[in-house]
Amino acid sequence: TGVSVVLLSLAGWVAAGAGARPSPYHVVVKNIADDFRSKAKKAQERYEKQMQPIARIRARAIDLAAQSARARLDRAAKEAKAAGSDVGESLAKAEAEDIARSAAAAKIAGGSAIWRVTYKGRTYLAVLAPLTWSEAKKACEQMGGHLAYVETKEKMQFLQKLTNGTGCWVGCTDQVKEGDWRWGNGTRVDRKLWGQNEPDNAWGGQDYAFVNARGLGDAGEKNSPGSGFICEWD
Repeated sequence: TGVSVVLLSLAGWVAAGAGARPSPYHVVVKNIADDFRSKAKKAQERYEKQMQPIARIRARAIDLAAQSARARLDRAAKEAKAAGSDVGESLAKAEAEDIARSAAAAKIAGGSAIWRVTYKGRTYLAVLAPLTWSEAKKACEQMGGHLAYVETKEKMQFLQKLTNGTGCWVGCTDQVKEGDWRWGNGTRVDRKLWGQNEPDNAWGGQDYAFVNARGLGDAGEKNSPGSGFICEWD
């Protein structure tokens, strides 16, 4: 910074006036600056490493959305051609190409828009992405955390507000023993936290929990009503 440059310049001037020997001020200022740069570099490296799973999830979500849109546009182009509309066909194809370019640009930009929220000494991150429970669990663990635990009604309300009631995976399952719902740390789930008529194990195999506006609910990996997950760091 400008202040650092001035301080270093003054330190160099003092050193020159003392027979070119580094002054204590020069050494102190340099050590402080070097320490800051080292810590800032390490912090950035930790952040980038932790965000790699989220970056991959984000890119996958963008790709899935783009693939869906382009498939619909392809059908629209064929329908327009069948109807004898060259203009309609051209418009659909042009839009499909534009979506491909936009998706590529979106995957590069916006990585810094990921925010973690602290609540009562713990940190949380809500991610809206179409992952299975197992994939979400792995993503949280790769970032040094775990799928969020919901031990109290108060914490439930915090997470509901954080996600605006969107169904998101959290860290409990009855996969080990049917009906015995436990958080990842082994604690049993408080029955009062389940939404009305939940867990219902509809169609069987609904072994994973999510949080939405109604409370906890259960779902299977492939037919999840949720669209994201919540990570937690102790």
